[in-house]
Amino acid sequence: INFRRALLDDLVKSGAEVIACAPEPDAATIERLSAMKVRFARVPMARASTNPLSDLKTLRAYVSLFQRERPDIVLA
Repeated sequence: INFRRALLDDLVKSGAEVIACAPEPDAATIERLSAMKVRFARVPMARASTNPLSDLKTLRAYVSLFQRERPDIVLA
């Protein structure tokens, strides 16, 4: 949140529904996001892995999230 806070705040103020994704839920971070009116979505991700099956799991999670949420814009 620290280095993206201003961007998240601006998006919410503009009327956008904002969803932040991360591999591991952190209660304190989710609470801070919620206070900012930003939703949290868990997306499994093996950051240091070179296993293609792990990458497919991540891709499948993003595809499912995108199908469910139907975003207009994705910032990565």
